[in-house]
Amino acid sequence: MSIAGDKEAVIRAQAAKARDLTNRRTRYKGVVNAVERARNRIKSQIRSRVEHVFGVIKGVFGFVKVRYRGL
Repeated sequence: MSIAGDKEAVIRAQAAKARDLTNRRTRYKGVVNAVERARNRIKSQIRSRVEHVFGVIKGVFGFVKVRYRGL
């Protein structure tokens, strides 16, 4: 089993109902399959809704540069 497989097993053990919403980069001769393209589009729509909300909250409370704190 690879390192990625080990990580997936640990995640599955901790959160059995969690879904993987990362876009796939399956390409055949430089072209993305139509089914994978549709799946990626749905995942991106969900991600954009969530990330925009967090961006607004960070802006309202002044935590725009939270990532850089402590550096």
